[in-house]
Amino acid sequence: MRIFTRFTLLAPMVLAVFMISTPAAESPHIRMEKGTGQLTVNGQPFLILGGELGNSSAGTAEQADVIVPRLRSMHVNTILMPVTWEQIEPKEGSFDFDVLDHWVESAREHKMHLVLLWFGSWKNAFSNYAPSWVKSDAKRFTRAESADGRPLEILSTLSLETRRCDSRAFATLMQHVREKDSAHQTVLMVQVENEVGYLGQGRDRSPVSSRLFGEQVPERLELPPELGTHFNEHGRTWSEVFGDAANEVFMAWNYASFIEVVAHAGKGEYPLPMYVNAQLPAPGERPGEYPSGGPHPYYLEVWRAAAPSIDFYSPDIYWPNFEYWVERCFWFQWDGSGRQFDHPSLVVAIDRGRLVRMLAGASVPSASLREVVQELRGKFVASYTLAGKVAFRCFEYDPTSGRYSLDWGLALMLLPGTCALLATAWVFFFRPSRHRKESLPREHPAA
Repeated sequence: MRIFTRFTLLAPMVLAVFMISTPAAESPHIRMEKGTGQLTVNGQPFLILGGELGNSSAGTAEQADVIVPRLRSMHVNTILMPVTWEQIEPKEGSFDFDVLDHWVESAREHKMHLVLLWFGSWKNAFSNYAPSWVKSDAKRFTRAESADGRPLEILSTLSLETRRCDSRAFATLMQHVREKDSAHQTVLMVQVENEVGYLGQGRDRSPVSSRLFGEQVPERLELPPELGTHFNEHGRTWSEVFGDAANEVFMAWNYASFIEVVAHAGKGEYPLPMYVNAQLPAPGERPGEYPSGGPHPYYLEVWRAAAPSIDFYSPDIYWPNFEYWVERCFWFQWDGSGRQFDHPSLVVAIDRGRLVRMLAGASVPSASLREVVQELRGKFVASYTLAGKVAFRCFEYDPTSGRYSLDWGLALMLLPGTCALLATAWVFFFRPSRHRKESLPREHPAA
């Protein structure tokens, strides 16, 4: 009896130790290895095959019953869906997650994942998805102003009340997702706001904004970003330091600082990967014609300094120069010795508005340049020169007739095989055989 009693007391202790020492499942996160990030889900690398919903496609639970199975049939494994501030907090302090919960359950049922897109204070620069109790109280939730003093339909980045309420709503959302989904990991990551930036001439001209614009640049921004030829590290105010780029740098700092508070509050409840996106400018567009102050590639160093809680940046590319923006967004680094950014050289070949080819790298080989010129002249280049290797072209292409013809590369490719066949035939059929002569019976001399 004494032995049994000791065992029954020991068993719960062993179980408790086991439970304490067993680590909980890691939440989805970005694992960095050799400078490259990899989304990791349930401890394994995860490749997103995603589909994005329209702005209002996730507004009801019934839409999930139709859209989720349809996307599943398209072999999509992840859905990017909006979650709006006005939907989850229609009255201040009162939250409703019924619609979101149904989407999560539907996605889980079909073995799919979700990426949430937080339409909080801004969506495409404007504040259309903020709750009505925010939009109707411009005195409490101040607006950005135009150069002529008109209030805009854009919540100010400098409103402490807007920042407090947005971050509170976002933190409540992330708390709910953690409680609802952390064990299943249906929700993988979150985009914080959408295509933020100031639309209008220059920058926000509200009194508070203009006062801060004339003050000293924050010490945290003492870094060497690629901010135009007028960057002056010895300046004090925004205009003195950044010259012609001062308006956009100022707005980038303010948007990034606001979003850092929101993202940090959300990660405090559930540390999923979080990112922001940027509407990239069309050729010739000026700041304010596109959302000025967003995480544009030229100002990513400002965002990294002001918003360390953001894991990565996602460009929204609406223009045909896709390769340029991919290279521009993700391939550059600061060269301290030369006090400038080191990035690939870039050659873009365009024929009558059509992008023919782009060359990017530390240097552009002359052979590759020749191929670009040939393509611009209408010559079909079937393969491209590689470093230290020879490129064989097998066909010519006539763009006027649309026909292919043989090129010298085919002959060079067939030549080694032809020579090998001829040599084999000569050895077996035409070369005199010493073996056959030696095998003839020898004549013995007469005794």
